[in-house]
Amino acid sequence: MTNKPIVSVVMDPGLLKQVSEYQHGNMISSQSKALTELITLGLGKELITRSERDWLKLFGELNESGRELLVDLADTFARSKKYKREP
Repeated sequence: MTNKPIVSVVMDPGLLKQVSEYQHGNMISSQSKALTELITLGLGKELITRSERDWLKLFGELNESGRELLVDLADTFARSKKYKREP
């Protein structure tokens, strides 16, 4: 038994499978410890904007050829002074 707060989490089966794979792949003894580690890692990272999340979702829907093409196109834009952000 623990004196720490207990929290219930609802997630889709695919996400739960990824947590389980993370747990076993990193030899973590319990699902609770794996979730705690993943949350800690996630909170330590910079949050992304909604726009960035939307682009990541679209990127994830592309096949390998589409991903390569999109990266090439983004690289072309990034190299162009016309599309660079002001520092």
